[in-house]
Amino acid sequence: MSRFLRSAALAAVIATVLPFSAMAQDADPEVAEARLDYIAGRYATALEVLTPAAEAGNANAQNLLGAAYENGNGVEQNIETAIAWYEKSAAQDFPRALHNLGIIYADGEHGITPDPEKARGLFEKALQQDYSRSYSNLGILYEQGRGVPRDLAKAAELYRQGDAGGDRNSTYNLANFMRQGIEMEENLEGARALYAKAADLGHAESFNSLALMFEYGMGGPVDNTAAYMFFREAVERGVALAGVNLGQFVTDQEGFWQDPVEGYGYCLWGIQNAAADQREGFLVECEGLVEYLTPEDETAAQLFAEQINP
Repeated sequence: MSRFLRSAALAAVIATVLPFSAMAQDADPEVAEARLDYIAGRYATALEVLTPAAEAGNANAQNLLGAAYENGNGVEQNIETAIAWYEKSAAQDFPRALHNLGIIYADGEHGITPDPEKARGLFEKALQQDYSRSYSNLGILYEQGRGVPRDLAKAAELYRQGDAGGDRNSTYNLANFMRQGIEMEENLEGARALYAKAADLGHAESFNSLALMFEYGMGGPVDNTAAYMFFREAVERGVALAGVNLGQFVTDQEGFWQDPVEGYGYCLWGIQNAAADQREGFLVECEGLVEYLTPEDETAAQLFAEQINP
């Protein structure tokens, strides 16, 4: 699963400091209302305003129209058309478009040839417009050595800056560095606090990490009730790994939650929702949970997994 997370048109409006021209276009009341319609899934209503506004040169509308074509929302999906609209918006230094283009080229999404060096430049331009969500994306390029020489110290600094700017992905990545002692002293208490901060900001994977911290007493006392609740929250937010972890937890840990059938069901849900590169490992993790179940138990677990709807 990609660690890059997109912002435009898929989440709540994020306040950013924009250059004057971009601020003016972002503040266009009709386009702003259409953006809210788009975020709410009212694509036809939104596109009635966004299409002519984009054609007239409004950078905000161009970015949103790019998102519509990229995801097939209200129009037939067409990545080439999406990129064309993103590029028109990015040419006006509209930060969300720079960011979205960067993600496409960083990950090579939709069959586009990956170009991490180009992605780096786009993220850097977005950061010049104070678009804080690009800190984590640029940091990942440095962490993984894609498009730039690998530089963990630079990645850590970018994550710190993003965390200070309110970017939940940066906060999560900084917590991972702090937990493992990468380019800083290992600090489990600090990592636990950062995971909690990212979770408060709605970062789904942080709920899974926070649950593990509570289950194993990393950075603070063991609290299995908190661990259970955080695993549940992560599953509800669609984190496949949390399904596997919760399955093992409710099978092995004593408490009101203990139920081997549900445990195997959570594990099955995790497998079903796993990315391709995760699935084999999840299958191995879940093998032990089925060992003592009857065929009837296995059927019940499969039915339970089907009822989990994050």
